[in-house]
Amino acid sequence: MFPRGYRKKGIKISKFAHSLKKSDFDFVTVGGRNYHIYTYLGKINGQSKVKIVITWPEGSFGNPKTMKSFISTDIEMNPKQLLLHYMKRWPIEVFFREANRSLGMKTAQVRSKRAVIRYQYILMLSYIFCGMEVTDGRIEFGKQRRKHQVVIETFHITWIHEQALKGVDISWVLAKLRVG
Repeated sequence: MFPRGYRKKGIKISKFAHSLKKSDFDFVTVGGRNYHIYTYLGKINGQSKVKIVITWPEGSFGNPKTMKSFISTDIEMNPKQLLLHYMKRWPIEVFFREANRSLGMKTAQVRSKRAVIRYQYILMLSYIFCGMEVTDGRIEFGKQRRKHQVVIETFHITWIHEQALKGVDISWVLAKLRVG
């Protein structure tokens, strides 16, 4: 961002936030939670004017781990509206990030409407299944996904071993697994 005093080189949002005093922030309640918020209206790299809302939850002002910043190109939206919008939107963003990164949504190659809908159902069910176990109030999605992958891999290996013990022809096993 390029606030006054940093117009030539710019400054990272987190560094700028830590340069502010508590008195520079407003205290607001959004969604039943209290926040210290600072609103910046200006330019960031590669963008025209944007609104940046820097927040700290009540009781953790100055803690770098709890500071959040929200950026919007809708400069007319007031800071409370912006935070409410992100609060509602954030779980959706997390779903898509995990679906792209861990569930292969980016690499899917389905074309028909029916296949796309089915694929979305499978993604959502996988996401819910992996997110069912919670640790310390946090969903450990990646750990759960890997744990379930190991279960599936173990099932496949066990099944292949059982087929080998039965004397089943390897070409039949490969055909069933759709390999080769």
